[in-house]
Amino acid sequence: MIIRAREWPFSSLRNLKISQLTNHSAKFLSEEERVEVERRLKADRGSLADEFNLKFAKDALKDWKIYIHMLITIGIYTPLYSISLFLPT
Repeated sequence: MIIRAREWPFSSLRNLKISQLTNHSAKFLSEEERVEVERRLKADRGSLADEFNLKFAKDALKDWKIYIHMLITIGIYTPLYSISLFLPT
């Protein structure tokens, strides 16, 4: 366990370097694949905002559907986990 604990900083740095690849710096993509990745990323962004505004967070906290969803989720998972944790094995 101690040996594995020493490995995680190195693996996390390696994964950070890998995950920061963009379609412009990825050496494994051909030019045709780069164009396709760019097109898909543009289509995927859709109507998402690039800037952060605290108003969005306040609006989300005022939305009643968020709290109903939380209650439904807690109502489903609490009995499910309590049954699965206390069943005899």
